[in-house]
Amino acid sequence: MTPRRKTGGRKRGVPNRRTLELTEQLAELDFDPVAALVKIAKDPATSTELQIRCITEIMPYCFPRRKAVEHTGLGDVNVVNMSINAKAALEARIEGIRARMGLDRAFTLADADKLIAEADAEDTA
Repeated sequence: MTPRRKTGGRKRGVPNRRTLELTEQLAELDFDPVAALVKIAKDPATSTELQIRCITEIMPYCFPRRKAVEHTGLGDVNVVNMSINAKAALEARIEGIRARMGLDRAFTLADADKLIAEADAEDTA
């Protein structure tokens, strides 16, 4: 049995009746919803939360959706545990720096800049 040839119906790329009606109504009102969202997102008086929501609504029309990718690490390495261990190692290193510098308060960026300058001076000496 041979497959039937498609006859009638909407041609590919032609919008359906409801989409066409909506597009015509928006044109009559001289309203572009995407432009309105962009205007809201760019307004400095708009809250950051609302700006993010506007941008999030526009993005699917500008960029393709990415597929989720599962990260398993190399071999049997558990990525979650590795990141937790890395964080603990970083915290221990910061504590060691604080102890060497004689700090009894939180380590700040100014402290980091001072430490970097001292290390640079030692390297050049």
